[in-house]
Amino acid sequence: MLNNKWDIFKDMMKFQWKNNLRNMISVFTGLFVTIILLFTWLTFKVIVDKNDSNKNMELFLQYDPFILSSAIGISTIINCFLNMARIMHEFKIKNFFRRTFATNISKKFLIICMVAYNQMFNMIVSLLLFLFAMCYVSQRDELASVNWLIFIGGYLLLACICNLFGIYVAFAVKRFDMVLIVTNAFYYASTYFLGLGIPYGSLINQNSKIMLWISYIFPQKYPLSIMQAGWQGHFGFDNMKQQTRDEIGDIGIGYWGHNWIPFVVTALLFLFAMLLLRWIIKSKYKIERTNNYEKYARVSKESANKIYLLERATTIEELKRIKESQG
Repeated sequence: MLNNKWDIFKDMMKFQWKNNLRNMISVFTGLFVTIILLFTWLTFKVIVDKNDSNKNMELFLQYDPFILSSAIGISTIINCFLNMARIMHEFKIKNFFRRTFATNISKKFLIICMVAYNQMFNMIVSLLLFLFAMCYVSQRDELASVNWLIFIGGYLLLACICNLFGIYVAFAVKRFDMVLIVTNAFYYASTYFLGLGIPYGSLINQNSKIMLWISYIFPQKYPLSIMQAGWQGHFGFDNMKQQTRDEIGDIGIGYWGHNWIPFVVTALLFLFAMLLLRWIIKSKYKIERTNNYEKYARVSKESANKIYLLERATTIEELKRIKESQG
């Protein structure tokens, strides 16, 4: 039994890797944008001396010292939400799930295999971003204050929530082009509203805080805020350090002393996403077969599965696979 599951796990890893190779542009475009933004903030930073008579010149790029955590968070949204939704929808329209779920392979195990690959791929990308940022002295200095428990906890929660919502979008949206529109719109908006494209210091200090209010719409804001706080080494969200034109100043990222909000909202989002995923998989891949066949007292679930597959088989090879899978 364990050997069989291990074989399925390896096959799923290979299958998804080959899919990524066929879609290199889709997989790495978002990552490229993230690296460019991170490079811009870390490289083109001009500190003007306080005593410089020309310090009022617009030469200073103001950025958040937790910019690396923001970049890692945005890349996680790309990999675990956008790419997850893309590959899951591709599998769905090819009837991969209908055929597989009708066999003896566990739905949970299959989803876990796909999520595991996505998480491993995301960790590799995050590590590359981290190593890139370590080329800068300012980012190496930040490591002394990082609370790794908070940061990694927020990172894992963000990745899991993105995975769950990505799977939901893949199953809920019928057309592939609409999946791409929804996920790309969400990704690019997140880039500029969640601390990478536009620093939180700029969002907080602007006269009209409409962009800050919009940022609360994004579910990923809350686990990403935990990551950003962990990078600064504490649970607070209103005394985050930011390099200003003259000094290191305190900024907030929009919770005004209510430090419980990101943690509670993140926990609720995770629970909601789990329930949503359970509902949509059951509604699409179980109830249909039950209503058609298992309403007859003498038709077992295994027989219903086999009838379901036989009805949709179109080639001799598919019939052979059904026979092998059903024993």
